[in-house]
Amino acid sequence: MRSIYDTALGVINEILLEELNEIHQNISFIQKELPEIDLSDDSADIKKLKQFIEDSLTRFNKKVFWNIKPELELILSMIEKDESIETHVIQKKIAATVIRMKSEFLVMDAIAKKLIDSPDDSISDNCKLLRTLYIESLTNMHNCNHAIFDAIDKLTDAS
Repeated sequence: MRSIYDTALGVINEILLEELNEIHQNISFIQKELPEIDLSDDSADIKKLKQFIEDSLTRFNKKVFWNIKPELELILSMIEKDESIETHVIQKKIAATVIRMKSEFLVMDAIAKKLIDSPDDSISDNCKLLRTLYIESLTNMHNCNHAIFDAIDKLTDAS
């Protein structure tokens, strides 16, 4: 049977960092595709929304890779150096780190709502493509986020 220590290392290495990488890949995918989507036939509001999407994705990506991922790696190194750290302490440190993505998800969800609420007859086919691309990637990101919190819950189950 794996020790709590091994379980914590596994949760961070195999799940949290992997899921963060998946979130990063979804953000990068949208960022790569976004400039290719021509919204010249859409309203000024839709064009502003596209720019807001780009800005929000950049901010989210920076938060993941300049704040959250390094903090998780720091927690991992702390665990590796000191196996006596209690599971609930590890769990709280990890949860406090990843919960900081919540504000970014709220922004991303608000963007999705605006895209969904745009009537089909008021937007171009390219904007419909943007909406589909964005919502599918955001859904993947939410799935990753749920997997992260499921993994944090596993730490409680292991203790």
